[in-house]
Amino acid sequence: MTTTPCPLSLARMAAAIGLALASLAAQADAQSRTEPVRFSFDNEVHTFDLNVASTSDLRLWTSTGSAGTADPVLALFDFGTGALLSLSDDIGSPYPQVDASQGALDAGMLITDLAAGQYRVAVSASQNYPAGNSWAEGYLNGSTGGNSLDAVWTVRIELSNAAPIPEPAPTALLLAGLAVMSLIGQRRRTG
Repeated sequence: MTTTPCPLSLARMAAAIGLALASLAAQADAQSRTEPVRFSFDNEVHTFDLNVASTSDLRLWTSTGSAGTADPVLALFDFGTGALLSLSDDIGSPYPQVDASQGALDAGMLITDLAAGQYRVAVSASQNYPAGNSWAEGYLNGSTGGNSLDAVWTVRIELSNAAPIPEPAPTALLLAGLAVMSLIGQRRRTG
């Protein structure tokens, strides 16, 4: 005996699948943060730490309050080893524009699959670059004093998990629920 699926059962199953997909998508790790930075001297280096819970994609960029009057530089260091991982200055080759809010002098970086760990983000004014490949080597013009500079930059950070991995327990529960719904629908049609 052949049975035709009940439209109500199909609607319920479609709704359950939609909810399941939404719950799996919600498991993605996402973090967004804004750090205001004010410079009084061109030799200052401002830092803040970034904790990454799982392998993620990182978008990091500056937005200047008044375009053309300041020139920020971004650097990303591994907190544990102090190694310089990435450096960015003005938009243009080789540095990308990662957001429409960036002006021509703003810095930005895109890093895909950044490993879980702790990182240090450093912001300095152009020409005050890291002196080497590690935090311990310092900056070319030092980190304090220098010429007077009145600049305000906003540093924006967005972390998003590159590939969310569903947890086994919720997925197993979802599949079991779908199987039970299917069996109930079949019994109603045949009985």
